[in-house]
Amino acid sequence: LVPHGMLRISAMGWEMSLAEDEDIAYMRSLLEMSMEAGAFGLSTGLQYFPGNQSDTRELTKVAKPLSRYDGIFTSHLRSYTNVTLGNAIDEVAEVARANDVPGQVSHIFCVPWFGPIHGPALKVLKWLANHPGLATKLVPDALVGGDAKKVLGRLQKHRDSGVSIGMDVMPTTAGFTHLLAFFPSWALTGGREKVLARISDKSVKAEILEDIETGRPTWPHRGKNDWSLNIIRQLGWDSVTIMAVHSEGNQHLEGRRFTEIADEQGKHPFDVMCDLLIEEDGQVLVFESLSEPDDAFTEKSTLPAIRDPQTMIVTDTILLGMGKPSYLFYGCFPKFINRYVYELGMVDLPTAISRCTSIPAKQFGIENRGLVKEGYFADLLVMEPKDFRTRAVFRDPERHPEGLDMVLINGKVVLEGDEFHSETLPGMMLRKQSQSVPRG
Repeated sequence: LVPHGMLRISAMGWEMSLAEDEDIAYMRSLLEMSMEAGAFGLSTGLQYFPGNQSDTRELTKVAKPLSRYDGIFTSHLRSYTNVTLGNAIDEVAEVARANDVPGQVSHIFCVPWFGPIHGPALKVLKWLANHPGLATKLVPDALVGGDAKKVLGRLQKHRDSGVSIGMDVMPTTAGFTHLLAFFPSWALTGGREKVLARISDKSVKAEILEDIETGRPTWPHRGKNDWSLNIIRQLGWDSVTIMAVHSEGNQHLEGRRFTEIADEQGKHPFDVMCDLLIEEDGQVLVFESLSEPDDAFTEKSTLPAIRDPQTMIVTDTILLGMGKPSYLFYGCFPKFINRYVYELGMVDLPTAISRCTSIPAKQFGIENRGLVKEGYFADLLVMEPKDFRTRAVFRDPERHPEGLDMVLINGKVVLEGDEFHSETLPGMMLRKQSQSVPRG
């Protein structure tokens, strides 16, 4: 997929402004070149700077070449906040409809916002998440999963109107991204050196902190302090855990909350964040979650999408070979099959498999893959499904799945029992314009 953010930086740099016609024309030309090179579509990250500075007009016009190449328009939405999530889904549908291409809502989740009563309401929500046994008895399932059901209803409404729009979900309640994504967009303009200079300046730091603590997620999230990835305001300072750093000296901090470190150092969590970013040259990855990931109460908010037969299952994993990786890298699909097919009985096995294979292959236009069929590439997992499971969890992620007997990539065995054939390298680059199956 062609990254819209990089197209925008190429055309406009790291600036807060709407795109002019000449900027859009340049982005569109780069997209055309990329589609000619074999890309499958355009990917947008509209919660992140600089993608969050775009508007629907820009997206619609930049995406125009997709129709000629049968490409897909995918979107990490402009907002995953409950009060504006519907607007964000409608935006994807509008771009897809205008260009007559498939649209894809990436890894759906919902972040709460309670308006004027957000502070006390968040405390109640956190208490419920930290007492899942009692919370699941006190709060009806329909209330916890209400936002997800609204999303599914909205998607179906667009499908009924003729839009081909899909969605995917991660089987987890923890997200992960770059720490700087939680800072206001104005603080990120101009590139890394300017960003680090700002967070080294006492007065500018105070302004950033004020915007974090007073910002409100107001659509369309292009203002000074209304960006929708203000997770710290919406989920609290204690929602952010260090995922990965580069220096050996700070690796002991991986897996720890900023609030815990702040208590030990006698600092505000924001000061700990800025100090770490400076020490790590701006490169810090973090997890975010309402409570300890995958508590039974918060999990219920994901279940309508987990249950939906049209929603695909994805890992959305950042893997850098350092830090504490997401446990989804090791356990996404075994968890989905073991927990939701066998343990909870929410999904039948054929449907579960199709949501990981043939449905995404069809939606993204990946030919000759996703089915066990003559003439298709033989990408196969061999297992007894009831034995396919994972012990990977948030605090102990690096655990390989159990019950996987054999893995074939393009017809070649790369894993057989406990033996990994590291010398066998049958993988290939997927290109939209060249997907034929080689014979012999």
